[in-house]
Amino acid sequence: MRGRRNGVCRSMRGVAIPCSTMDHGQSPVSRIRTVYLFLIVLVMAAITIILQISNVAELKLLKPKVQFSKHDDVRDFPADVGGIENTNSSKSAGGDALGKIASEVDETRPRSSSFACHNDTTPEIKIAVFGGIKIIKQWQELSLLVNSFKLTEPNTYILNVTCPYQRTTPRLLIEEGVRVACETKVTVTLTASMNILQGKDIVVLGMSPYSLKIKTKVMRTKISGGQLFVFYGVETPLRMHEWIPDVGRQPVHSVWSYTSTSDTVIPYGRYVEFDTEIEVDVNELVSSKNKLVAWMGSNCVKQVFWPRMAFVNELQKYVQVDTYGKCGNLTCLPRMSKRCQSLMGEYKFYLSLENAECRDYMTEKFWDTALIQGAVPVVYGAKKSDYERVAPPNSFIHVSDFDSVESLAKYLLLLDRNDVLYSRFFHWRRKGKIEMVFPPLLPSSFCDIIQQYYLLQRGMVNTVDLAKTSWFQGCRYQVTKSYPSQALSGWKPWR
Repeated sequence: MRGRRNGVCRSMRGVAIPCSTMDHGQSPVSRIRTVYLFLIVLVMAAITIILQISNVAELKLLKPKVQFSKHDDVRDFPADVGGIENTNSSKSAGGDALGKIASEVDETRPRSSSFACHNDTTPEIKIAVFGGIKIIKQWQELSLLVNSFKLTEPNTYILNVTCPYQRTTPRLLIEEGVRVACETKVTVTLTASMNILQGKDIVVLGMSPYSLKIKTKVMRTKISGGQLFVFYGVETPLRMHEWIPDVGRQPVHSVWSYTSTSDTVIPYGRYVEFDTEIEVDVNELVSSKNKLVAWMGSNCVKQVFWPRMAFVNELQKYVQVDTYGKCGNLTCLPRMSKRCQSLMGEYKFYLSLENAECRDYMTEKFWDTALIQGAVPVVYGAKKSDYERVAPPNSFIHVSDFDSVESLAKYLLLLDRNDVLYSRFFHWRRKGKIEMVFPPLLPSSFCDIIQQYYLLQRGMVNTVDLAKTSWFQGCRYQVTKSYPSQALSGWKPWR
């Protein structure tokens, strides 16, 4: 077609033909193609308009002078983040242990879909740990922490930590949209001087039980409205009561302990699931075992609050149990060294028997000495339901499942003879891994107790005697001066 003039169309050969005749003669395929081209043009025009509107909106968001580090959800940060990315700072905060589990105000609260922290200012928090360094040094679990302190004046040691907001900010403040600094500078002072406690934002008690015992009567009068008093309780209240008989009368604002109901939770370990299953040669792991049962103990009867020693002695009547430490006839030193821990991996079973029957009390005996090293733990201390809540599935044997020590021994011997049954205790390794949280206590752990300080400032934290806390009341027996006999007769495991 060459052209159209006055309703007359001309063909390629120049012949005049009425246009209406040619339009009606257009094929259906040509008509559909024309419609498609028209629709494509409309869609492209619409996309162009949408992009222009989006660009205008984005420019409006960039207008504020203060720059923020925006994050979709504070929980989405990886556990090992040492700080947060932001356009105002290139520093990375406190990267020594951000794998700790920070406590939150209320897990059931709706989560913010967007949150921004600011770099206008960097708040400072002053924490005092009450205790003498020579006493605290005796705790192997605290050796790394103690070595991080620097002597600044006689009997006073200082540690500086930088904390990211994800660990210091209560969920409540985030949900309310309160402007939060991206980082907080924390100065931790280790001292046994009562005078130095003045002016500190947070005071931590219990890390040195013997120091607190000396000053316990005075300390009960030192609670002030502006200071947050935190009790550090990674040992059971039964044992703490042995060291400080009237410790239950100590007023505190919050408890920092292993119990899941504590204000700030510091578990000994945790199970972390993989995104996808991995290959694990379970048969090779099973075939590498050449020993049966092991137990390592340093407290035989003293400061043990159930007949643990009698239980081990009874079990030895039915099955071979190699006993290490002060309570046994075999030696491996240092007690918590990697060599001694890995030695337990040569055994099929390890007796992860805690010194007390208390809720959530599952120490490195369970997480590290047994699970990480590759032995199947025979556990007792916390209730079975506590283990089931946090441990890998089908990874342990709980004493309460058996009517007698003899029936437990028979089950262990059955598993020893049957590799198929025994290997089932290792299938969880394809789905997840164990991470140690404590020990040791890392400097960045102090970041987690700051949340309670901010809640105190808002009038949301009250003073309570330690005896009324869930940590103090979380054991099978009431904390008293006397406990059930160490004899096995008459004793039944709690369920």
